[in-house]
Amino acid sequence: MAEDRTAAQPQRTRPGKKQGSTGELTTFWKVKEGHEKQIRETLEKLDQWPIEQKAHAGTLIGTLHDRRWVLFDNDTRMLFCTNYDGEWDPYIEAFAEHNAPAFDMIFQHIEGFPAGGMRDPGILDYLIDHQETAVEYMRFYDGTVPEIQQALALKNDFEALLDSPEFQRAVRDPAFQELLGTPQFQALLDHAAG
Repeated sequence: MAEDRTAAQPQRTRPGKKQGSTGELTTFWKVKEGHEKQIRETLEKLDQWPIEQKAHAGTLIGTLHDRRWVLFDNDTRMLFCTNYDGEWDPYIEAFAEHNAPAFDMIFQHIEGFPAGGMRDPGILDYLIDHQETAVEYMRFYDGTVPEIQQALALKNDFEALLDSPEFQRAVRDPAFQELLGTPQFQALLDHAAG
């Protein structure tokens, strides 16, 4: 998507702050006059989708930490912001590939949305024109989306191991006492308990 556009014209500076590998995207939009009720209804319907359905596009994107939509000024303006891993262009390209129908559904109520929607050749510039860089940006944890998902899977597997009859037998086996008494193993137990 971006290759065709960037070959034809110089690349504009991408807004947004980064902390480590994660960046912030904060955008502000003007709702089309007379579309205040429709955009609120659209976003409220989106909010009611099952979490698995809402998370599906984010899972496909693979770098999305979170998203939020906020209507303000009597629903005449909208905030959309996310945190994501990696670089801006691949992130936006993944959004266009995996979330275009939802965005097109919402942004049909936004002034100036390109006729081609998220697949329009001018979409990157349109997004940049509405993005503001945060004055202060802070993540309170490290880790990319895949690293966090891997850590959670490891935690779940370890907790299942702790609850297994095999582990309970091993805890009582004198052959394993040296391993079980190490500070590293005790730290694992403390984290699992915690």
